[in-house]
Amino acid sequence: MSLYNRLVGAPWIYERLRLALLGGGPAAEVFGWLGDTRGDVIIDVGCGAGLGYDRLTGFAEYHGFDTDARALERFRQKPLPENAHLHNAEIIPADLNRIKPTMTVMTGILHHLPDAAAARLLVMLAQCPSLSCAVTLDPVYIEGKAFNNLLCRLDRGRFVRDRDAYEALIDKSGFKPVKAEVLPSGNGAAFYFCTLLET
Repeated sequence: MSLYNRLVGAPWIYERLRLALLGGGPAAEVFGWLGDTRGDVIIDVGCGAGLGYDRLTGFAEYHGFDTDARALERFRQKPLPENAHLHNAEIIPADLNRIKPTMTVMTGILHHLPDAAAARLLVMLAQCPSLSCAVTLDPVYIEGKAFNNLLCRLDRGRFVRDRDAYEALIDKSGFKPVKAEVLPSGNGAAFYFCTLLET
């Protein structure tokens, strides 16, 4: 692993320094789109160190999936209730059949996946019979926004896209976009493509 990846992959970088430099992100607004989640079974794909988890109003069950053991170790330091479960693995159809999620959180996962893998993930989730909705949040290239685009190039996720490319993935997935917006960070230095999707 390169020094760059070791540094930007450290959970404290993503939890504190990056958000502090950007004045926070749009996650609070995006999670507000979900409404009251206290009765939902939620899967958090690419849960990292738990930034999405911290934004939830509650849940019947929570299942966070991530392949980054370092981030999950940080996540496990939170006081987790018995109905919250963390999985150091990629999510597969058998997980969906077993968990029967009603809602999916995908904050910051699509820009880590090449097109084929991102398309497979979206199609798999859209075909889950129990699932009603999902949210996504990823950095996005925007023409004329030089600093934002530099941040996108430096992102640990190697597949940051422009809005059209993200929408093309969603259009082929089986999800129906209810909301699709480009939202700024707190200080307007960075931008994110955010969606609320229904099956």
